[in-house]
Amino acid sequence: MVKTIVYLSLGSNLGNKKKNIDSAICELKSIKGISFLKSSSLYKTSAVGKKMSFFLNGVLKVSTTLSASSLLKVIKAVESNCGRDESQPHMAPRVIDIDILFFGNKVINTEKLVVPHSKIKERLFVLIPLLEIEPKKYYPNERVKLSWYANEIKKNDITQKVDKYEN
Repeated sequence: MVKTIVYLSLGSNLGNKKKNIDSAICELKSIKGISFLKSSSLYKTSAVGKKMSFFLNGVLKVSTTLSASSLLKVIKAVESNCGRDESQPHMAPRVIDIDILFFGNKVINTEKLVVPHSKIKERLFVLIPLLEIEPKKYYPNERVKLSWYANEIKKNDITQKVDKYEN
């Protein structure tokens, strides 16, 4: 079976944020077809666009034999199992949020999945942890290092590095 390298962002801004992220990682590690490779530190960041509790955010590098659509279904199940309420508005506070940032070098644009993630170039809370584990990562089909995008963004929304995921 072909393995694809995938980068996932994880975030939480409700309850015990670190525990929520750890629970999601533990569940992801238990899924056949997903292998854990590397993790970033966790970063405490302000919420985008709304006044709400801070987020903890981080990035995982995994390999998978799953298709992108199957991985998305697995992620939605993990989010649900960890207590995410899908009936809440898109930008509402959440127990866990898991996004597929990159799925190999594929560009995917369907109704349910856009990869690379459509906001990755604008979000330092994604770029900083991603660059921590892949400092030379390029944006697919652009030949532009992600570090260039990070340098173009104001760095005032990353308040502090908090912790490292447990491997």
